[in-house]
Amino acid sequence: MKAGAQAPDHGRLVPFRFLRIADSARDRLADLLEASSRELHPDIAAPEIERAREKAYQGPEILALIGRIDAEHPKITASDQWLAVGCA
Repeated sequence: MKAGAQAPDHGRLVPFRFLRIADSARDRLADLLEASSRELHPDIAAPEIERAREKAYQGPEILALIGRIDAEHPKITASDQWLAVGCA
């Protein structure tokens, strides 16, 4: 995370944030992953839903990367900001 926070960033906008998902929040994350899967694919099969839910329990820690893009910035294009998010 420390290395990601040093990603190249034109204009020093820092268009990214890291969020640590607490162990106590993994059940809620699993619910959100299931809801998202059902919304994107209304006819999704039960095994696929279970695979989506399992992602909330993989690995010893879960970090979320959040992109915050200022599409109206006068100098730094949205694509440059997305590149900074990707580098992070």
